[in-house]
Amino acid sequence: MERQLSGQIDVDEMIIRDGKTVITAGQKYEISEEEIAQYDEVLERAGGRPVWITAIRTRPKNGSGYRMVLGRSLNSSGHRNIGKLYLLVDINAMANIIGNLTEKDGVTYLLNAQNVILNSSDSSLIGGSADLKQWGIQEDRGYQICTVDGVKSMAVYEKSYRTGWTLVHIVPVKDITSGLHLVFAVAFLVAALYMASLWIMLRRLNRNILIPIAKLAGNMDDFAAGKRNVRADPQEKGEFGRLNRHFNDMTDRIVSLLEQNTREEREKNDFKMKALTSQLSPHFLYNALNTIKWMAVINRQNNIQDLTDALIRILMATAQSGKDYYRVSDEIGLIRSYSVIQKARFMNFTIEYNISEEASNCMIRRFLIQPVVENAIVHGFSRGGMRNGKVEITIWTDDVLHILIADNGCGFDTSQLARRETEPVEGSVPISHSSLALDNIMQIIAIDYGAPYHLTITSQIGKGTTAEYFLPVIRGKIDSDD
Repeated sequence: MERQLSGQIDVDEMIIRDGKTVITAGQKYEISEEEIAQYDEVLERAGGRPVWITAIRTRPKNGSGYRMVLGRSLNSSGHRNIGKLYLLVDINAMANIIGNLTEKDGVTYLLNAQNVILNSSDSSLIGGSADLKQWGIQEDRGYQICTVDGVKSMAVYEKSYRTGWTLVHIVPVKDITSGLHLVFAVAFLVAALYMASLWIMLRRLNRNILIPIAKLAGNMDDFAAGKRNVRADPQEKGEFGRLNRHFNDMTDRIVSLLEQNTREEREKNDFKMKALTSQLSPHFLYNALNTIKWMAVINRQNNIQDLTDALIRILMATAQSGKDYYRVSDEIGLIRSYSVIQKARFMNFTIEYNISEEASNCMIRRFLIQPVVENAIVHGFSRGGMRNGKVEITIWTDDVLHILIADNGCGFDTSQLARRETEPVEGSVPISHSSLALDNIMQIIAIDYGAPYHLTITSQIGKGTTAEYFLPVIRGKIDSDD
């Protein structure tokens, strides 16, 4: 049984099949029932989902052409596959995709998910199938060099994620490269012009830059090798003329500094020679003091013997040269000898020592503590005018070396430490020897150790003085030949 529907529809022909019943609408194409029925199983597997099946060549009464077939299985609420719906769409609907690609540009294929050729720029291929894997196409988009019908070709392809269709365009490689000879000729001409320009530029670069640089580098090498009379050409053009003049000025300054350094070294060596010579003079004084000491021993004058021993130790420590640092224990030994002499003079003070073993082995600059102790004994205790004087020396270490010297003397005005002139100004109060010694020690610490190390002085009139050193913890031996 066959019936035909009429009305306004959007496709060329619609076919509904239900067993032996066939309903058609639109154009009447000469398509056999077997030609359509072969796709029933495909629609049943799709379960009602629309499927683009193939492209077929139709034979209508008024002409012929290709139609793309869209089909789906019809289901009801209680039954499945109660019928099949086929829509035939004129393949010319794809003209905007395929029409602009001619055979001269290669061959274009539009394939469905089953690799059936739905449309092609070669109409003889429509309805057939293509093996994308044979062409090396495995991804959704890209390009691939492959062999098609024995011809080396390039395949450019992209797959639609909505329909599952793949659009493939295949062009023989020889067609791509056939027009490259002109490109190669133009490229050769451009390369020749480039090489000529490069050769001219390199000649100018060599003449104007490389040769002047080589000359200047040679002058620098000669100067570094000891030739002090090397001169660069100040008449050179451009920036190299400026560089040469700067080079000449620089070498002149260097030669001047070298000559100045030579003079200073010579003066320094003369000074060291005088210092070495002066060391020979005190030996007769040591021998004389030793003679006095042994005379005191023979005559059982113990006080004179102790004073002479202390004086010998002080003179020997003072006369040593070439050594700017020693241990804290060496400085304390010097202070003990000094106190022996001062007690014989004043007999009005005591010194207490609280020194950790670790701090005793730290290295400090020579005579850094003794002047402060001397100030306490001589000036703090008013040159013997004050009784029961006491000096406490406490030395310990943590992150820094702490040296604390406290006395119960008369104290002084610390504002004097701000003045560093050694000559008094007319109408002003002269700087005392005590303040000058403390100021000198502060300057020595600042120059020798630098920040954050320093000496802090606190004092009040009638309430004594406290001096606290903050020095680096230095262990081991420090050699100096200054």
